[in-house]
Amino acid sequence: MRTVSLGRTLGLVSVGAALVLSACSTGEESTTTTGFTATAPTASSPTGFTTTAASTSAGTDGTDGTDGTDSDQTTGDTDPTGHETETMGGTTMEPVVPTCDDGEQNQDESDVDCGGPNCSPCAAGSMCADDSDCATASCVGNVCITPACDDGVKNGDETDVDCGGACEACGDGLGCSDDADCQSGVCSGSFCAMPSCGDGVQNGDETDVDCGGGTCMGCAEGLVCSGDADCLSQYCMGGACAPADCLSDADCGDFNSACTVGVCTAQKTCESQAANEGQGCDDNQACTTGETCQAGACAGGVPVDCSNLSDQCNVGQCNPDNGQCEAAPANEGNPCNDNNACTSAEKCTAGACVDANGGEVFYEDFADNSAGWGLGNDWQIAATQTSSCASCPGNDPALDHTATGDNGVAGVLIGACTPSTLHDYYCITSPNINTSALSSAWLTYWRHLHSDYTPYMRNKVEVSSNGGGSWTELWGTGGSPCTNDQAWTQQSFNVTA
Repeated sequence: MRTVSLGRTLGLVSVGAALVLSACSTGEESTTTTGFTATAPTASSPTGFTTTAASTSAGTDGTDGTDGTDSDQTTGDTDPTGHETETMGGTTMEPVVPTCDDGEQNQDESDVDCGGPNCSPCAAGSMCADDSDCATASCVGNVCITPACDDGVKNGDETDVDCGGACEACGDGLGCSDDADCQSGVCSGSFCAMPSCGDGVQNGDETDVDCGGGTCMGCAEGLVCSGDADCLSQYCMGGACAPADCLSDADCGDFNSACTVGVCTAQKTCESQAANEGQGCDDNQACTTGETCQAGACAGGVPVDCSNLSDQCNVGQCNPDNGQCEAAPANEGNPCNDNNACTSAEKCTAGACVDANGGEVFYEDFADNSAGWGLGNDWQIAATQTSSCASCPGNDPALDHTATGDNGVAGVLIGACTPSTLHDYYCITSPNINTSALSSAWLTYWRHLHSDYTPYMRNKVEVSSNGGGSWTELWGTGGSPCTNDQAWTQQSFNVTA
């Protein structure tokens, strides 16, 4: 008798979702096969199925130990889910489908249940193959990391390595998506452009848009600056460009004088400072002398001494037009002594001491016009009376200068106001006066004048030595201010032919 053990082969083939099992035998045997196990896919078993087989053989003389027939059966039914099921020896097997929550790293996941083309991105710290595997969109060294602005890689919303997006702005030439990604504020063609003086933004060392700094032109008034050099005006005040009247003392020449020097202040305005203290100067007053510079002013001068021309009927005074000393009539009508024993009752008349009878060749008190004065338009000889005119030129007096009761004066529109209509000179003309017997002749009168100034009104006193054929002006009014005598004033002029 012999016992034969025949080998039995069990083959497992995976085709799609179908499983085909084959069992083959030769000879007569009694074989039992059990132990099919389904597991999750692994690297060694990507389909998720493993198989085990156990067999026993028994028999005599090549006959089955039982009934001599094969007791193993194989079927290939399909379950209602569409997965093929296999039954062998009475065992049914279901395939396991990978999912993103099965606790296994499968179906191209980069880590357990995350990453890859099918599952959600992985959290920081998980394994990854590229940025798309990470919820942080940053895969560095096959590990998902949280992007940082100093991690040395371009990640997150950075437009270049560790800059742009939420990180600090990128330098020139680095990647960008908009102007805010660039230190220069200018993104051109996806790269940060270098600052320029015409790019319409404040960048580089500019203190305001396209101006200031060491490269661009100076800024206009009102724009931001950090120093004078940032401004066209060369004056930065309180962080803004301001207008400048000067840049140096040389610009302040108009403030120079004998006693001052023009300086340019820190506020870029010109002002005068005292200079040449104690040194001689000229105050442009012809009748003073000895002036010196005192605290920026030419002062301390003393009047020119003209006392050598003073006598009983004259006072020596300086002519302010030329600085020359002149004798001016004084003490008019007061007694004097001409040192002539043959004269008596002398009095000062127009600067001369003359006797009572021969001192005046013509006298007029304007009690009337018996002397025959020529009266032009508006001129009158009448009793004076006050007027009510403007403060310029002023008002006529209430009384004349003499002690007589006639109160007579010669004037224009006595007691009224002069009209504002422009006209030629209106004159009062004396009768001819014979001065041939006089060695010197003086015209003296008392004046109470109220007159506007040129070009609105002009007054003058003239004398003629040829009966009115030609005239010489002795005095005249000029420009502003008005002439507004507050009292009667004596006027004297030398009319010696």
